[in-house]
Amino acid sequence: MEWHPLPRHTIQAGTEVIRHRFRPTGVSTTYGIDPDTLARVNAAIPATEAAVYAEDEFTIATWLRANVGLRAVAYQVAGKTYSYAEPRFSLSVSPNSRLSLKFAYSRMHQFVHLLSSNSVGLPNDIWVPATQRVPPQRSDQITVGLTYSLPNQLLSVTLEAYHKTLSGLIDYQTGTNFLTNFSRQWENTVERNGIGDSKGVELLVLKTQGRVTGWMAYTLARHRRRFPTIDQNRWYAPNYDRRHVFSLTGQYAISEQVSLAATWIYQSGQPTTVPIAIQENIAGEATAYPPLIYGDRSNFRMPAYHRLDLSLTIRHVTRRIRQAQWSFGVYNAYNQANPFYLDFDRRLVYAAPRQPVGFDYKVVRRAVFPVLPYVTYSLSFPR
Repeated sequence: MEWHPLPRHTIQAGTEVIRHRFRPTGVSTTYGIDPDTLARVNAAIPATEAAVYAEDEFTIATWLRANVGLRAVAYQVAGKTYSYAEPRFSLSVSPNSRLSLKFAYSRMHQFVHLLSSNSVGLPNDIWVPATQRVPPQRSDQITVGLTYSLPNQLLSVTLEAYHKTLSGLIDYQTGTNFLTNFSRQWENTVERNGIGDSKGVELLVLKTQGRVTGWMAYTLARHRRRFPTIDQNRWYAPNYDRRHVFSLTGQYAISEQVSLAATWIYQSGQPTTVPIAIQENIAGEATAYPPLIYGDRSNFRMPAYHRLDLSLTIRHVTRRIRQAQWSFGVYNAYNQANPFYLDFDRRLVYAAPRQPVGFDYKVVRRAVFPVLPYVTYSLSFPR
């Protein structure tokens, strides 16, 4: 619903109801697991989420605008009901046509958690719901920013800074994930009651007019988490903490029908957790898969990620007056072997010929996407 009670006020209100049916795990295995245990692990989780909100966007002066809103939300799962109020506020100041300043605050609750693997092996991200044992997570964020336009250069520059605090976070217990603990319910493999702190500065330079267009974006950020039961309650970096993120995109219109584009992306390496030792078999026998010993969380950071993408686009009108477009391009043009995950390189160690005494382990980087040329053709049919 939208309502205009006064010329300078616009009030919006609404409601929504969502019926969820989560199935965090769907394990099928040939291992000797009791069918009842497997059925319990794979059981679906129904939940209902309902919310109502209202906000007022109003003009205080020609150079000053504000937005004040409130959202009330309730989430019910397995007889447990969580209810919260989520205020939000923003203020925009435009002293002239070129400069705009803004300030915003918002509180949000999220009823699904993202679980990301944090050890050696194929990465996996899994969304799991808030339950009776795992409460929702909450965030409070403050953002300040400015936008400045340069009409003569056809540029706009946006600079923003933010600080977000989080609570109610969850993470895997050290050395565990869904794939290695498929006989246990996911609630038994996570740590709870974590807090988080995220802050950063974002810069965007944008050009949308002229023969040459594009943008440059840079983010300097830090994200930390802390759990009472992980690393003696010390802060650590989750695996999506990237200190520097830079992207540069350019497009050049050779003509109205032909254009070139290039994008270069750079990201700091992501943190991960690697074992620091292997438990020796006290019987002196070589074990194919000895237990791994982990140290601090996020004790290793992968190399930086970067790649270059190139493309050529040709547009034309067919004989039947349809818009057609050919695109020729190259993904990862200089064939950078960006690590996708870490793995073990395991080799037998021999005391004498045919006398293995153990294994030599090395952590190696595995890349997935090499240089990939592509071609696409699209055709638009008029209505």
